[in-house]
Amino acid sequence: MKKKFDKRRLLPALTLAALALAVLAPFGWFAARDAALDGRRLLSAKDAGLLGEAGQQNALARRLYLDRSKAAAGYETRPANADETQWYADARRALEASALGVWMPEPTAADAATPETAAGEEHDLWVSEEGALRRVAQSFTGSGDGLTLFFASDGTLTGLQINTAAPLAALELDKAADALAELAGLEAINDWQELPGKGYGETLARYSPGTQLYLHVNVDNAAGGGFATLGLASLPPDSVAADGDE
Repeated sequence: MKKKFDKRRLLPALTLAALALAVLAPFGWFAARDAALDGRRLLSAKDAGLLGEAGQQNALARRLYLDRSKAAAGYETRPANADETQWYADARRALEASALGVWMPEPTAADAATPETAAGEEHDLWVSEEGALRRVAQSFTGSGDGLTLFFASDGTLTGLQINTAAPLAALELDKAADALAELAGLEAINDWQELPGKGYGETLARYSPGTQLYLHVNVDNAAGGGFATLGLASLPPDSVAADGDE
């Protein structure tokens, strides 16, 4: 007697075949894609403007690179909060102990005589946020001197601006740049390239292709007083190259 075929026996086999196709199909697609890309040069990190290994291993370079996308859309000044006040105090102490200490403005007798002194507010700190960058400023009422410090979003010092009624003390620009780099924790960077300086007064500029960090120093004593800015920024290599061609 002829046995009747049981369709249920076929189901496990069909199921296994379907699973095999589902698992193997992506590998076939990857193989086809690889074949299509064969002979083509894929974009490197440098070509794409991405941060390379050296930059990814540096905490500040990585932070400033990520902060590039947080564009500034105007800013509003406000009193510093507790964290920002601590950032400023710590950075000020570190600056005073560095080569940049000769440029640090100090309160004068005129500052001590202002009415705000009694209220303990003569050195209030004011903050403005520009994208991910925070500017923490301190002004001395009597002398007109001022010190503004710039911080990354994690509180790392990235720059400063100094204005004083008297000319700034003599300090070689490369030593000033070295001091800022050290305070920012960039001692390990060994690919700094000297670039033409831009802006006012005496200028110095450096660029690290590996970390995409740009460092600048500008000092001007021409007006009788002193004015200096030092800063770090994350810039893609193509923008630095374009600036250098100008």
